[in-house]
Amino acid sequence: MTDRFAPQMHWEKDAQAAIWADIMVVMTSRPATPGWIVIDVPPPLAAGFSDMLDSAELQHRRDGSLLKIRTRESYSQALPHLLVTRSIPHTEAGFRQLRTLPDRGAGLNPQDFAPFLAKLRADDALPSRVAEFQLTFQSSSLLNLPDRLHGFFTERALPALPESEFMVVDMASELSQRYTLVRLLHHALIYPQVASADPTKRPGGGLATSVIHGLQPFLSPALAVASPYLFGATAARDHAVGVWLFGAPCAGAEWPSNQLVDALSYGDDRMIGPRQRMGRQQPTATAGQFRSFVSWWMEAVNKLLAVVTDPSRFPQPQSMGSYDPARHWQYLASVERLFRDVGEVMLLTEQHETAQLRAAYDALDTLEGMGISSFDEALKPSQAQKVLGDLGLAVPADVAAVLLPACQLGVDALGRVKDEFVPSRHLGPNGLVGIPMKKGGTIDRSWDTATSRYLRIDRNSAHSYLKLDAEEKATLFSHTGRLPRGLANIALLQLAVLLANPQKLMRKIPRVGE
Repeated sequence: MTDRFAPQMHWEKDAQAAIWADIMVVMTSRPATPGWIVIDVPPPLAAGFSDMLDSAELQHRRDGSLLKIRTRESYSQALPHLLVTRSIPHTEAGFRQLRTLPDRGAGLNPQDFAPFLAKLRADDALPSRVAEFQLTFQSSSLLNLPDRLHGFFTERALPALPESEFMVVDMASELSQRYTLVRLLHHALIYPQVASADPTKRPGGGLATSVIHGLQPFLSPALAVASPYLFGATAARDHAVGVWLFGAPCAGAEWPSNQLVDALSYGDDRMIGPRQRMGRQQPTATAGQFRSFVSWWMEAVNKLLAVVTDPSRFPQPQSMGSYDPARHWQYLASVERLFRDVGEVMLLTEQHETAQLRAAYDALDTLEGMGISSFDEALKPSQAQKVLGDLGLAVPADVAAVLLPACQLGVDALGRVKDEFVPSRHLGPNGLVGIPMKKGGTIDRSWDTATSRYLRIDRNSAHSYLKLDAEEKATLFSHTGRLPRGLANIALLQLAVLLANPQKLMRKIPRVGE
């Protein structure tokens, strides 16, 4: 842990106890996953490998000819500190806290951004102010960053949105170092021929990159939880994320759009139900509730990343405890894919709703592939209602005030899918009846199963509607094909449950690939 994080860690005692309880669940109930794991060091990486482990905050020791590693937090029973969220007061002294950040990435010249910043400052529209905030945070040198951001909030943010707040998320350097270490080991063991090749052409180099710069995929679903209204925006620089909380919901999508390309987009008559944009059905959460929600979300992501970056959770299948970096890299890439999909779900709300639904299907597929939850079970209305109820009990009241309405929207929409099954010989009072089976005979399907099976057919339509069997045809053509708006939010519900219950992830990891 670097010194710059120490003064910012203001953990409440109950939060400490909850986090450590999650960790202890794993340490005491999963003897198959030891605290230490054996690592094979490829010869090309042998020089300086101990320094690499130290920079990733991985404890290491020799046991005869074996090298064993584990995370420092598990070794010392310390709390995970990969992400630390700070609230920055709107004072000169408050913004001077930003001097603890690393300097911006090499190759950024502030003068290159000057013309763009001048253009943005001449425009009072909120999107221009947000872009100005992002460029200022990204391009300013560490020496100038405090004064420039203080000036921005004083002159541009607060006059437009008086309840604006600024938060910064510190990304510990060991977080990116752990990702880098996994990737290097994977390359050196699986693709040794590329060890000295062009570093921009590494296998999988474009996957799971946000922990090095920006972290936006992990933050976007939270800031867009009330989409098409937004509560804030992010700005990225190396090992840090700036978060501008607006203090009030701001419309993120209006009609008509000022983007000419939208003139060629098509109306999506398939989605039915009321829209939320253009000032209708605005979110009711307060600025304080949303601040609490973002803090909770980032703390939950911190715990999740502490789990998924722990090498000891990824032994080779049927081995005696040897580390499998390929499997670990696959999992890290899957986690980021999940957050990206859910972020896309929220950001496409009421703009491109067919694409939004595809992103939701992708997120549910990812969860199933990771062994966390079943695609079919997630799309059963009664199961979704139960999951929502459990989530409401698992999160604090302020968090529930922000998160649950968006999840409820998905659950309600899922429950209305059955309303579009048409009067036919298969429509019964409690579901579909007389559905032909592949091997002959017929079967009745409850609304739960009929809804889930219809949506699986819809998801599989990515491969066309051809080659359906008799049961699939009967189910497909018993429905109008119209779906309620908000349905895609089921993906947000499933991600929220995962964040609220990280021990669920801990239990599921050992099953992946085995």
